[in-house]
Amino acid sequence: MSARIFKLVEAMRGECTGAQMVIGGAPEGAGLVGAALVLECKDAAKVKGMLAEMTKIVPDFIKDADIPDRALSQLSITYTAAKDSTGMDVIEITHPELLSMPDEQKKMLKSIIGEDVLRIQVASVDGAVVLTFGGGEKFMAEALKAAKGGGTIPAEAGVKEVMKVMPKNLTEIVLFNPSNLLTLISKGAELVGQGDAMPPIKLTTQTPIAVGTGVTGSAQHVRVYVPVTLVKEATNAIMGLIMGGMGGGRPAPMPMPAGGPENF
Repeated sequence: MSARIFKLVEAMRGECTGAQMVIGGAPEGAGLVGAALVLECKDAAKVKGMLAEMTKIVPDFIKDADIPDRALSQLSITYTAAKDSTGMDVIEITHPELLSMPDEQKKMLKSIIGEDVLRIQVASVDGAVVLTFGGGEKFMAEALKAAKGGGTIPAEAGVKEVMKVMPKNLTEIVLFNPSNLLTLISKGAELVGQGDAMPPIKLTTQTPIAVGTGVTGSAQHVRVYVPVTLVKEATNAIMGLIMGGMGGGRPAPMPMPAGGPENF
């Protein structure tokens, strides 16, 4: 069984020429968070067929692996193809405990991922296969737009700043925005009634942390970029918490250190 999975993964790698993944806040009214994966393919239909085959193999692999966790062995994954070329395929993940989930928990699940079922939506556009989890159809619409070249991330000022210092002949890049993550965590805490438990930290720096890889000849270059404004802001927030704890009250903002280049 593992050999079948390995062979299928290798075949998929041969069909895919590039990949982009985004995890972040979902559109308004579509839950809290969503994830999207865009696979640039030689043949999108073939890759979707491989995904369908993978969903058949994985549950059997889990059962054959003799995993002690019986709950995991009850997992079911189904791939349902769209009825026409304009629709979306759906990978649905089900489990007896999910099906018997109380209404209150279903409501909470929907508030987080935008729906009360676990499913991955699959669509193709311009030679790419797009997969989304969470955020419902609104998130898929945004992912499809990005796959067509209409995404907003490359146009952000902070990302443009990062790209200036990335290696030439860039092959891979990872962008991480701590400010956006902290905002998402704060919203999640409020959602589950734990907003007051969040420390009074706010980050506003929109220039992301970045790790980029480039290749020149036989040499591979890796560059890590950490914006100094983020370091200053985080240090200020942490020191403020420490001083506030010592003084017994909520800390006042500390002055930001001046000077320094915009990289680290």
